[in-house]
Amino acid sequence: MIKLIAVITMIIDHIGVVFFPQYTIFRIIGRIAMPLFAYCIARGFFYTGNKVKYFVLMSVFAVISQVPFHYMRLASRGVVLTFGQIPYEVIAAFQLDARYNIMVTWLLAMVFLLGLERFISWKSEGLLITSALLMAPIITSFYLAFDFGLYGIILPALFYVTFYGKAISGGGSKKNVDIKVMDYISVFIFVAITTYVMWVGGSTTQFYAVLAIPLIPLTMSFDHKVKLPKLFFYFAYPAHIIVLVAIAWGIQ
Repeated sequence: MIKLIAVITMIIDHIGVVFFPQYTIFRIIGRIAMPLFAYCIARGFFYTGNKVKYFVLMSVFAVISQVPFHYMRLASRGVVLTFGQIPYEVIAAFQLDARYNIMVTWLLAMVFLLGLERFISWKSEGLLITSALLMAPIITSFYLAFDFGLYGIILPALFYVTFYGKAISGGGSKKNVDIKVMDYISVFIFVAITTYVMWVGGSTTQFYAVLAIPLIPLTMSFDHKVKLPKLFFYFAYPAHIIVLVAIAWGIQ
């Protein structure tokens, strides 16, 4: 259920980006998506039994999504490519000065979570590796432009530490994780502060991201009742972008 809400609000946000940039309501609704996905990344990383598969899937779809994402950014600016320009823009999509899609953000966030997990569980024998895992995504955020930047790395970490930190440090069972009301309040405050600090002077609509936090406990009881295919989000991301770009270029 949470992931479905995240996908729907993301699509609404992208519809606004491509077709209705003058109406901020689309962007306000879209601000809900990112924290919900950040929570899903933290939860998925905590519960997955195969982190390598998780990393591989995210990497594959990060690559698959990059060209459609690049084209969506062009379409949002009213740029229509000719057939001859398409190959050159494919190359441009992967250049170092390009902007990279949210899958890249989540991939870097997962690297950070891996380091965070090692740090919380006190794996001192690999301190150098732990430090590298924590620092690499942060350093990358200063040299590579990707959706939400450092903000997108920090938010999953906030959920991860607040909701699952005790279970990791104490070595408790993953089946008995008890998320309390105070944990949600803490995350709400952390997200509000992080959003303000990292977006101050920027887009004021980003602050509406805090509205996503109350949705998590409210929809949690329905989360296991709405079954989606495991790869739903992975395919939904590039697929809806391709559809929006095709429509945008088709009507121009």
